[in-house]
Amino acid sequence: MKFIKVYSGSAITVLNAIKSSHGAAIGIDIPISVEIQPSKSLSFDISPKGIEPTLLISCIDIMEKKWNIDIDNIRITTKSPLLAARGLKTSSSISCALIQGLSKYYKRLIALKELISLGAKASITAGVSITGATDDAYASFCGGLAYTENKSRQLISLKNYDSKSEVILLIPSKTNEKMDIARKLEDIDYNLIKEALRNFQKGDIISAIKYNTLAYGPHLLHNFEVIKELEKLNPEVVGLNGAGPSLFVLCEQEYIDEFNIKIRNSFSDYIVINAPIKKIKKSVI
Repeated sequence: MKFIKVYSGSAITVLNAIKSSHGAAIGIDIPISVEIQPSKSLSFDISPKGIEPTLLISCIDIMEKKWNIDIDNIRITTKSPLLAARGLKTSSSISCALIQGLSKYYKRLIALKELISLGAKASITAGVSITGATDDAYASFCGGLAYTENKSRQLISLKNYDSKSEVILLIPSKTNEKMDIARKLEDIDYNLIKEALRNFQKGDIISAIKYNTLAYGPHLLHNFEVIKELEKLNPEVVGLNGAGPSLFVLCEQEYIDEFNIKIRNSFSDYIVINAPIKKIKKSVI
């Protein structure tokens, strides 16, 4: 029995590309996977709840047209410990993993650049991403710190992010409706976006995250005060993930246990998940 399983991951946001053509993200090691196996018809077993079947269908449609084949009689299973629609890159991760899984299942070759581009296209077509999130796709699928120009879906750089810190995700129960995001960002401060990019380009990733969060956080968080409350715990940095409303903190590994206790005691409304920073895979195809 033919069985294909592809692992991906998640990422945290450094530069949000919604109001800028430049995006950047750091991969984190979260066990997100896509499985493909024979079935009597095309069927899906989707986890977590919130991942839209339209995303998987969009991937399938794109690959059918590319390869001029009918993709049927398979069962696609997605698995993730993360909630969808929280800015946690689940759509980017799953679309890229599915495209790679289909290429393996049908024994077709696909280059990494095209895989990422098609995954971004699928996310936009399915309506689960505004920009296609090329940076998120590279970071979550490959690992490392990905820097991209998202309008052209071009990778500018991909390198390991060397840090002694670990990521703590704070995931709320509420989501941000994609339809509302453009309206919410109408009066965003572009000076903060430029400052985030300037710091990123000079290699100050922590400051880039801070300015990106200052730019987007007041518009996309249900309560921006939570950023200030988290900062009182003195992490390395507090960041907003994508269009939110999930958050992340970077904390040095030697303090991670103590920090976890503080967060779980003070922010009980959030699901809290730890994740190490993900190194770049030596081979992703």
